[in-house]
Formats: sequence, C-alpha cells, structure tokens
Amino acid sequence: MNPINWLKRLLRFKSITNQSITQSYDQQPQLEPAHHPSSEFSESLQSSPSAIQLEKESLQLGIAAGYTGRSIRDIESSLDRIESQMVTKDWFTIKLEEAIKTHENNEESRFQAIEATLGSLIRYFDSLPAQTRLETIKDAVRNMRLTNKMLQLVSIARDIKEISYFDLATRLNISQDALRGLLSLVVKRTDQIQRFERENKGWVRFKSDLNQNQSQINQKPIDNTVQEGISDQ
Repeated sequence: MNPINWLKRLLRFKSITNQSITQSYDQQPQLEPAHHPSSEFSESLQSSPSAIQLEKESLQLGIAAGYTGRSIRDIESSLDRIESQMVTKDWFTIKLEEAIKTHENNEESRFQAIEATLGSLIRYFDSLPAQTRLETIKDAVRNMRLTNKMLQLVSIARDIKEISYFDLATRLNISQDALRGLLSLVVKRTDQIQRFERENKGWVRFKSDLNQNQSQINQKPIDNTVQEGISDQ
C-alpha cells in the first residue's frame, strides 16, 4: 500500500474516533470536570489532531528523500564492488611486467637475427651481376602469393575467358583505375592473365592453349610499362 494513502487512512480513522468519542461524551450527563478521567481523555483527543497534522507536500518530500537516500547508498555500494574488482596498476605490474620484459627481449633477439640475415643477403645480392639480380627480383615477385582480390580476378577471367575492363571492375566492385593498378600487380605475379585492346578499350584474357584464337584481328597486347604509366595517372 502507498505510504501516503496509509497515513491518510490513519488520520481519517483517528478523526472519526475523536468525533464519536466527543459525541458520546456530550450525550452523557455532566460530571465534575476536574476529577473525571473521560474529560481529560476527551481533551487530549481533541488536542491530538492539531499536533499530528502533516502537510501533503512535506510528506511527499520526506518519502522521496528516503527513497533517494536509499538509492544513493545502493549506487555507492555497487561502485565499491566494481572498484574492488577492477585491475589496478600494481596488480598489472606484478602479474605482467616480467612476462612483457621477457617477450620484448625475445623479440629483440629475433629482430637482430633477421637483420643480420638480411644484411648478409643484401651483401650477397650486391655481388651478383646486374642481369642475375634482375632475374632474381622477377622470380621473387612472380612467386609472391596472390591476394584474395587477385585470386578473384583470375577466377573471373578463367570462367569468362575474355572480359572488358568495365565488366571486370563491376564484378570486382572497384573502379577501373583501381583495376588497372591491380592488373599491373597480377601480371607480375602470374602469367595466366593477358591484357589487350579491343576497339580502343581495355580487355583481359585468361591465357590457355585452348583459348588462342587467330581470328582476333584488331587486338594488340598492352605493354606493361605503358599500362603502369596509365594506372599512375
């Protein structure tokens, strides 16, 4: 039950009780007021309602203050529990500092070993003839793994055999400028893709022995250097 309604009912009950006692007292014959206990009880009851009168706004404010104080205490208790469970800087330092130092030392040793190996490879590479270095670079680039987008490009070309730049860019969901740059990287890493022109437009062909048509007249392969210059613009 609402505390306000309960207090209202309590005050109403006391008021009715006082009225009934007063009426019954008035109906009885008058006795000596100085020594009659009923007179003293009636007078105390008549004076009690004025002593316990409460304003509605004050009562609501008091109840609200009580609930607010309780809510604040609950929030403070929750914050204390959260704070007690949080990781502190001291705990982090004690638990992980040594492990982090060990990891950093191990990584530094690995990097030093890699740096030394690369240094020896660079010195060996510089001692090779220029043509050998160029072929080595080409082989290294050719053996690099294709990215997912490159594999998707090769797969589309394999399925369709020949496709224009526009259609291929649409299927890959990229722009034609981005496609030109991607093709420049693909032709360096694999020999399965060939670029050519048809009616002054760029096309891509999947290279295979079964797909060499001699009837394609107005077609010329696109030079890699020219294509890379176009893609850089």
